[in-house]
Amino acid sequence: MARGKTYTILMTCVGGELATQTILCLRASQRHQLRVVGVDASESATGRRFVDAFFVVPRGSEPTYPDRIVEIVREQRVDLLLPTSDEEALALVPHRARLADAGCKLACAETDTVRTLSSKERTYRWLDDHGVATPKWVLAKTLDEVRAAAKELIASRGDVVVKPAENRGGRGAIIVRSDVEGTVRHAYTGSRETHASPQAFIDEILPRYEEFLPAIVMQRLRGVSCDIDLLGWEGRPMRIVPRRRINPVRPYEGNEILDAPELIALGSRLVEVLNLSWLYDCDAMYDDHGKPFVIEINPRPSGSVCMPVVAGIPLLDDLISLARGEAIAEGVHLPAGTVIASYTGLAAAPSMRTERK
Repeated sequence: MARGKTYTILMTCVGGELATQTILCLRASQRHQLRVVGVDASESATGRRFVDAFFVVPRGSEPTYPDRIVEIVREQRVDLLLPTSDEEALALVPHRARLADAGCKLACAETDTVRTLSSKERTYRWLDDHGVATPKWVLAKTLDEVRAAAKELIASRGDVVVKPAENRGGRGAIIVRSDVEGTVRHAYTGSRETHASPQAFIDEILPRYEEFLPAIVMQRLRGVSCDIDLLGWEGRPMRIVPRRRINPVRPYEGNEILDAPELIALGSRLVEVLNLSWLYDCDAMYDDHGKPFVIEINPRPSGSVCMPVVAGIPLLDDLISLARGEAIAEGVHLPAGTVIASYTGLAAAPSMRTERK
């Protein structure tokens, strides 16, 4: 137990939808005495009111971002830096040595792994090479290739998904469906997806899709949308937490902790073959036969990582314990069937409640 010595953690993107709840989970730690520093590109980030120190920083894609973060790390004597967006992980990982010189550990995979996970094409090729199940997919570099791949997959697999090969936060995701007419934008509340019939996709959307190339054209899975929290250490699975999304396209609305040995086995294999340390998020879906497939692995924790913590799974405390060289308990119980729902309180801070199904 290391509670006697204050430990400073820097969390990025504290304006995220559930970032405030994650901050509150950190501050409620019974194991560590924590000081939380938050940064965000927006001065009005909600999380700024819940951290011990807040700084406005450039966006992760801007060239001045790493220098500003290193400066804050030195000034605030940060012990652990937790990037919570893909672009920030990509920007910071080349500066791991600079951060270490400042006495700070970066809770992020090595450079090659982060670069692999930041690209759907590289991720899928890597998973295919290592025998990890992915949906049927094709890389298309031109509009003609997108058209041909979509037609072939529609003929052989039914509905298809078209999305940018490089991560763009959901922009450019098209669901091509035979059961809709024309184009339907935002078919699910809060979704950035566009749903379109095959003809509408070919005639209306594809001619304007060049900005999103290269694209992944893949079979559409219709099963349950799940997140798997992956806490690993030097390639050893420490905590694997599967949870089902209440709303398939809005993980922030609520989750149910699952009793799903097949997802735990899948997550454990990912930690082992990727030789992961730290905390990551995997998106998975089942096919019609109940087989789970990896849709995406994010090189940082899930934006809804607070949900399993509220359910009683100490992912954040365990992450910090591992960073501090402390052992963590084995065999933590997964409260399968617990549903965690988010809501907004009067202070505009997201809060959580749990219930048993």
